[in-house]
Amino acid sequence: MEVVSLKAFFNSINYDYSIFKDNINTINKLTKTRSKGNNKPLDVTTKQIFDVLSNKEKNIEQFGLEQPFLIHAICKNYNAKNFLEIGTGRGTASYSVSLLDSVDKIDTIDIVSKTKHFNAAINFVEFKNLSLSTIYDYIPFDSKKKITFHNSNSLKFKYDILSERKYDVAFIDGCHNHYETIMNDFIKCKELIKENGIIVMDDYGTEKVVTRVINDIYKKYKNEFRFKIIEFRGHLFDEAKKQKKVGVVLIET
Repeated sequence: MEVVSLKAFFNSINYDYSIFKDNINTINKLTKTRSKGNNKPLDVTTKQIFDVLSNKEKNIEQFGLEQPFLIHAICKNYNAKNFLEIGTGRGTASYSVSLLDSVDKIDTIDIVSKTKHFNAAINFVEFKNLSLSTIYDYIPFDSKKKITFHNSNSLKFKYDILSERKYDVAFIDGCHNHYETIMNDFIKCKELIKENGIIVMDDYGTEKVVTRVINDIYKKYKNEFRFKIIEFRGHLFDEAKKQKKVGVVLIET
C-alpha cells in the first residue's frame, strides 16, 4: 500500500486546513478533547458549558484532533453529497463533514444512544452526565441538521433502510476488537458506496484487529481497488511529535 504523510496528502489535493480551523476546532472542543485530569467532573449546565467553551485553551492541538480535518478534506476533495459513518463517537467526523456545502445527507451509526449519559471533556474540562443530545444542542452550526443518528450495533443494524441511498464516502471507526464486526462494516460500506466511491478506515497500525482486517481486505482487493495509508501523529500538524503514528487507510473503489 502507498504510504503518505498527512501534510503530503493535503498538498496533493490542495487542501488548506487553516481555512477551516476555527469551525472544526469549535467542533473538536465539544466532541474530541480529553480531560487533563486536574478537575472534578462539572455538572452539565448552560453556564458551566459556555464558561468552559469561552476559555482560550492554548493546547487545542491535542492528540487526535487531526482526524476530523482529514475526513473533511477527503469529502471536500471528492465533492461528497452523501456520507456514511460507522462509529459516531461524539459526532466529530459527522459534524465536520456537515460543514461542507456539497454535503446533503449524513447517516451515522453507533451503539451508544443519543440520550445515554456519560462523562466526557469539553475543551479539556470533564463534565458528568453528558449525552450526544446535549452535545448536539451546543454545536453552533445549522449544518448539523443534515445528520441522522442511528442507535444500533453495526453488526445488527438494518442496512436495508439505507439501501436506496448510495454514499460518496463511508468512514469506518466503530468496533476495534472483533474481526467479524469490522469486516462486516467494510462489506456493508462496499455495498452502499457509489461507483468510484471512497471507504476510509481508521486506526491502521495502532489497533491489532483493525490492522489484520485491513490487511486481509488489501490481499483480496488489491487488484481491484486503490489503497493509500495516510499517516499522522495526532498533533495539528507537527510530524516531529514523538507520538505513535496513526494510520488511516483510504480505499478508492
